[in-house]
Amino acid sequence: MRDDAPRLLMVFLSASGLILLFSKMPPLGLVGFVAGAAALLLGFFAEYRPIAILGLLIACVVAASTIYIDTLTVVGMILTATLGLLLPLSALTWFALSVEPWEHGPKAHSRRPSVLSVAYIFACVLSVPAAALVMGVLVPNISELFTDLMEISIISTVAVVGAVLADPKESDDGGSSGRPG
Repeated sequence: MRDDAPRLLMVFLSASGLILLFSKMPPLGLVGFVAGAAALLLGFFAEYRPIAILGLLIACVVAASTIYIDTLTVVGMILTATLGLLLPLSALTWFALSVEPWEHGPKAHSRRPSVLSVAYIFACVLSVPAAALVMGVLVPNISELFTDLMEISIISTVAVVGAVLADPKESDDGGSSGRPG
């Protein structure tokens, strides 16, 4: 058994508990979530990542379909999206991706990917309220007409820009950036 197994199991239980707390799962959804969670645990104990990823996929689909998020311009919905969906699914993803045959020996871990991931997640989640605040200050009448399509386009734009900025492009050909022009 792995040395960090109790810690990973606590992450799994906490994330599953948060999803169940914030969702309004019907009985069939509960069966699907339990099946996904069982596959995650089976993959963890068997140290077989594909089963854990399949369980993660099942749990994510069921959780995302049962948590109701109407808009991201209301603080309560932002908290529901963050605490009920984003953080637990990120923790379950970390749990599923940590499943691998245990190799003994020191590993060098960098904190940069974790910091970038957290910054990226919060930039995406807080992009709609920030845009609504800016639009409300600059043009007060338009903030009442904030549609779902505007929210989707803001999140998509921030997600793409964040992914481009977070992707380290290092060239191997002595300074050429690889971009045309």
